[in-house]
Amino acid sequence: MLNLPNIVFAHDQNDHRNPLMVDGSFVPSCGTTMQNFANQVIRYMAHQGRSPRIFHVEAIDVYGLSPYPDPDAKGCRWPHYTYTSGRIQDGLGMHVTVAVPLKNAIREFPDNFILQNSTT
Repeated sequence: MLNLPNIVFAHDQNDHRNPLMVDGSFVPSCGTTMQNFANQVIRYMAHQGRSPRIFHVEAIDVYGLSPYPDPDAKGCRWPHYTYTSGRIQDGLGMHVTVAVPLKNAIREFPDNFILQNSTT
């Protein structure tokens, strides 16, 4: 099993608002964190000679949010993040394995039981 990243927002203890109410940065920050997490997992698997067709992770919400209605800039919707593996060329000309966000994973993988029964 993998340990998911623990996202903790530092905020003023005297402020009665939770981090979600402050500046709307919670969901974009989670998207960035999940992208980095997926990159690490997919790169590790590629290093081991495996290339996953799909990588799906769901964030655990301690603030009691419902699923975010709008997709983020990469097409993922809180708390569901789905990726496939891909390769890009970095600024030095090196080819690197990366996690590529799937904008509509259910449509792309209609026979995947886990996606059909977990994502919205």
